[in-house]
Amino acid sequence: MNKNLIALLISIIAVESLAQWFLQKRITKKNNVYLVGGVVLYGLVGIIYYWLLKHGKKMAVANTLWNAGTEISVAVLGFLFFKQTLTVEQIIGIILILVSMYLV
Repeated sequence: MNKNLIALLISIIAVESLAQWFLQKRITKKNNVYLVGGVVLYGLVGIIYYWLLKHGKKMAVANTLWNAGTEISVAVLGFLFFKQTLTVEQIIGIILILVSMYLV
């Protein structure tokens, strides 16, 4: 995978994770800035995904890597910033996600 595709994958994972952080923050802070920020960032996710596809990545591979990366980053954000915990089954699921990313 070339550097541009890696940069786009990292970007889409980071932007979607930040969007989810904004939306979760909105639930606890009741400030519409967080809601607007989350919605705008999700719009940016669509644009980055378009660029990812345009640069030649197959849709199934691009979507798998993006979703897997986001699942892991959101679990980490939930744990670090919102004190959310994971069950043993969820941790096993994250390990399986890592394995699937390697296989793809």
